[in-house]
Amino acid sequence: VLGPGDVLGIYLLGKSQHEMQITVAADGRIYLPSAGVVAVAGRTLDEARDIIDDSLARVFGGYSLHLMLITPKIVSIDVAGEVRRPGRFSLSALNTVLEALSAAGGISPLGTLRHVQLLRSGAAAQAIDLYPFLLQHDRRDDFFLQSGDRVFLPPAQSWIALAGEVLRPGIYEL
Repeated sequence: VLGPGDVLGIYLLGKSQHEMQITVAADGRIYLPSAGVVAVAGRTLDEARDIIDDSLARVFGGYSLHLMLITPKIVSIDVAGEVRRPGRFSLSALNTVLEALSAAGGISPLGTLRHVQLLRSGAAAQAIDLYPFLLQHDRRDDFFLQSGDRVFLPPAQSWIALAGEVLRPGIYEL
C-alpha cells in the first residue's frame, strides 16, 4: 500500500517516452508534469498504475506505462511482549512481522511462536502462527508493516517435548 515517502519510478515507453522518479508527498499525492496532481496514498501499486495511466492518457498518446516502487517509505512500529529488546523501530514498509521480531532481538525463551499479534489502527488483532514459515518457509501469514502497527508477542501457554526416534526432536509449542 502506497503512502507518503514512497518513491515511484514512472516510465512511458513507446511513441511517447518519459522517465520520472516521484516521491509521494505528505498529503498522499504525486505531481505528474503536464498531467497534474494524483492521489495515490492508500492504494496498491496496481491501483495507482491505473489512476496514473488515466491521468497521463489525457496528455500523452502511444505509450505503455511501467510503474515501480523505487524506494519504500519508512514506517514506525512498536514491538512489545516476550522479545529480547522491546521498543519502537523504524523499518522499511517492505519489512514483515517476522523481520520486526528480528529487529527486536528475536523471541525470548518464553515467547509464543503460535499466537503473534499484529494490531493495526483500531482493527481487531491479527493472530499470526510462525510455525508454517519456520518449518516450510510459508510466508502466507507474514504481513507487510504499516506505520503505527504494533506487534505483541504474548508468552506461550503450553509446550511438549519430543525425544527419541522422531524426525525433529525438540520442545514444541502446542
